[in-house]
Amino acid sequence: MPIDVHVLGALRVQVDGVDAALGGPMPRALLSRLLIAGGDTVPASALIDQLWRGAPPRSASGTLQGYVSTLRRGIEPAHGRETPTVLVRTGAGYALHLPDDALDADRFVAQARRGHAELAARRPEQARDLFAGALAMWTGRAYADAEGWEFAEVEADRLESLRADAVDGHLAAMSACGDQELVIAELTKLLRTNPLREKWWELLALAQYRAGHQAEALESLRRARRVVADELGTDPGPSLVALHTAILRQDPSLLPTRPISAGTDSAAAGAGAAHPGADGPASDHVRIDRGTPRRHIPTALTSFVGRDAEVAEVTAMLRTERLVTVTGPGGIGKTRVALAVAQGRTADGGDTDGPWFLEFSGAHDHDAVVDTLVRVLRLTAPGGLDTVASLLAERETLLVFDNCEHIADEIAKAALGLLTACPRLSILATSRVRLGVPGESVYVLAPLADGASLFAERAPAAAGFENRGDIIALCDALDNLPLAIELAAARNSVLSVRQLRERLDDRFAMLRHDRRGAPGAGGDRHISMEAAIDASYRALDDSQRTLFDALSVFEGSFDFTAAEAVTGHGVRLLPDLEALIDSSMVTVIGGDPRRYRILETLRQYAREHLAADVAAAIDTAHLEWVREFSRPVFAGLQGPDSLGWTRRIDVEMPNIHAALVRSRTDDPVAYLEIVGNIVWYWYRRGLIDEGVRMLDPVVAAAGDPAVPIAVRLRALTGAMMIAYLCGDLASLLSTMGVVDGLIADGDLGLETREDRFVFADATLTLGNFQAGAGLVEEGSARARVALEIAASDDQGWLETAARMVLGAAAFRAGDHETAGVEFTRSVEIGRERGHDWVVGSSLWIHAKCDIAGGRIDGPAQRKLAGLVDITRSTDDLTSWMTAIDTLACVAFRRGDHATAARLLGVVARHTERTGYRPDAMDIVDLGPWVAQIRDEVDDDVFAEHHAIGRALTDAEADDFVAACLS
Repeated sequence: MPIDVHVLGALRVQVDGVDAALGGPMPRALLSRLLIAGGDTVPASALIDQLWRGAPPRSASGTLQGYVSTLRRGIEPAHGRETPTVLVRTGAGYALHLPDDALDADRFVAQARRGHAELAARRPEQARDLFAGALAMWTGRAYADAEGWEFAEVEADRLESLRADAVDGHLAAMSACGDQELVIAELTKLLRTNPLREKWWELLALAQYRAGHQAEALESLRRARRVVADELGTDPGPSLVALHTAILRQDPSLLPTRPISAGTDSAAAGAGAAHPGADGPASDHVRIDRGTPRRHIPTALTSFVGRDAEVAEVTAMLRTERLVTVTGPGGIGKTRVALAVAQGRTADGGDTDGPWFLEFSGAHDHDAVVDTLVRVLRLTAPGGLDTVASLLAERETLLVFDNCEHIADEIAKAALGLLTACPRLSILATSRVRLGVPGESVYVLAPLADGASLFAERAPAAAGFENRGDIIALCDALDNLPLAIELAAARNSVLSVRQLRERLDDRFAMLRHDRRGAPGAGGDRHISMEAAIDASYRALDDSQRTLFDALSVFEGSFDFTAAEAVTGHGVRLLPDLEALIDSSMVTVIGGDPRRYRILETLRQYAREHLAADVAAAIDTAHLEWVREFSRPVFAGLQGPDSLGWTRRIDVEMPNIHAALVRSRTDDPVAYLEIVGNIVWYWYRRGLIDEGVRMLDPVVAAAGDPAVPIAVRLRALTGAMMIAYLCGDLASLLSTMGVVDGLIADGDLGLETREDRFVFADATLTLGNFQAGAGLVEEGSARARVALEIAASDDQGWLETAARMVLGAAAFRAGDHETAGVEFTRSVEIGRERGHDWVVGSSLWIHAKCDIAGGRIDGPAQRKLAGLVDITRSTDDLTSWMTAIDTLACVAFRRGDHATAARLLGVVARHTERTGYRPDAMDIVDLGPWVAQIRDEVDDDVFAEHHAIGRALTDAEADDFVAACLS
């Protein structure tokens, strides 16, 4: 019987046009695993291990056989009378034998591939129809029924990536067919859900330009630049930059091109020359035969890997700019890119007189520069640069100036003289610093996007047996610098990738090649990574070297203010930092304020140059800067600018981690102060493991009299919050006991307003947990103490929180009326004072009070809607998950079991990312309520809708939640 299998959404099998019964989640996961194997046999032992996630019961083998029988009954109705032919036992495992076209995922991949081929061949109508048919096969996330099993997640991610590429291809094809308004409308909607996908901005701007809206196209590109800078702290990709330039030039290649037929003349074909916005590759275009060009560039001895986009971008720049300088640190591959650009110019007949490659590594003065020009260009007339310029005046060619940084001033003079006298001449330079010539366009070469491919190409055959994930991690640790990767790959015959990673603490000893024929091209300067950096470091002056060494204390990235505070470089900071950026030792990654970073390989080089006493002083200054940074964070994360503070901590977290590592044993006071101040970041981001790890030393240090009492109390309060968040009841009770003991000691010497605030906050947190545990009188008493301090010090936040705790105590005592009064007052004061987190917490507990009292038709839902609004405006993931879990309880009590299960599925997807479970945190209310949903909802209904909820994207989940709340 014909079989049709659907995995692009909920799993569905049709046998002879009839849906087959597949059973519950486990049989469906088993079927998914066999489908992913593609007909190969999967050993039963592997199936058991993967289905039960490494912890199978003793009955697993028999249970597996039962699942196989369940599936056979559904997909092979005659299996009881005949030998199975679809789900078959082979040896010690099982395999699924399906017709070639039975699986929709295979049909999708094949059809999408044909769509891309038609688009590349400039047949957009055919491409559009193919993409539309391929995308129509999707009904949800791939392998949605098996989400949560690692094998399914990997395959689903692969298919989702192909789906995204197909969406891009469909939109590009529609645009090429002239459907600009439809494309604009669709992309406008898509960008609301994912504004960080640069390809969509590019397609939107291109469609707007093709529709005659050039101003709108340029505005879209500006918006893309702002979004990328604000959200990622980086600059837009080269493709967006190239499109911006092309739109400003009104490049005709941006307009849709018609298919090239056998009779197309060369002039018409040339009008569609390749460009980042064009529909087809340059190789498809008809070219005029200009004869065989002469070759004056060296031939690379190794393959060129991973720089196609960069070569295309530099080539495009040379079409409009006469001097392009490729900059970047040593070992990043500037020479190889320049060679590839020149080779491409030779291959396409674009330079019948060249190009010419001039290596300046041995030139050290003006005369040597001229001598190199004369020798390489084979000029015979005597004279200086003027004579060279006069002989080149009528020639149309490209000169490649390689390795210019050590003599940049003389190269700049030569380039300016030649470009002024030779109007048809172009220069492509490689240098670690810009030349500073008028009209110069600088292309900053970034690290490889995919260093793993280069490693696999350069490593010995043994690399084929290495884990690709390990290779990717190694290349990331090497900053994806091509030279570093090549040098590491050369060691792979002796050391495994894992061993190479373990030795990166001494990377410069490893990243060298002591034999002839070292990787790369260009002589001794490429024999080691250290030598490649040495040249740039020696070119700096003393002040610049001092700053570079000091900046190595920063992890991740830093801004100008941080550099001022930590390095103490004074008035020389701005010019010296600018010099480091120009010399490619420091990279600008965008943002406002601007942020900078040093590649890890360069950073380690700098750290090795620091004297021990200087390094210690810089480390101390960095710790003090992190300490100062953390002090306003505690209040900031709970106030009206909590989102801004969250974003700031996001980018500074590598520096915070570094400071905590340094201070954990050497300066426990600083350590406790920092973790106590930023604990709300871990709490609201749901970073349970990190929070537990960082707060682990807190309880042990609670009795240290050397640590100020306010510092201890704030850190202990944070430890209570994190223990509560992860449902660690034992740690929570233990820490509550420590805090109770400290507060009961009597006179704590809390003389300042800030100290009293910390004391009141710890008292309130303790009282909140006591009230939640049923100790109503104790919790209420704690809240009243905080109210007294709030009144005496005029601290509105304390009153907001104290009212919330009083409401929680009344709720736990069963006095819902008093609880409602306190919660309402807490929300009112909190909104007046901008204390968003307390407002959200009061709304949540008040909603639980409504649910417990049976008021679910409106009151509870309205409060949860208010909480969701706050979490979205503050990017508070844990509170959002808590709100959705609670909303599921509302849906269940209304009798809407499908919605309840689906909402729990939405939460489960985020639990897998973070480890946070709201029902494990709130063991008094949410824990039993969620357990009731799982117990009382029909198993099949729960499984189906839970899986649907888990399959929703973030945007789809937002829409679904909004619909539930409306």
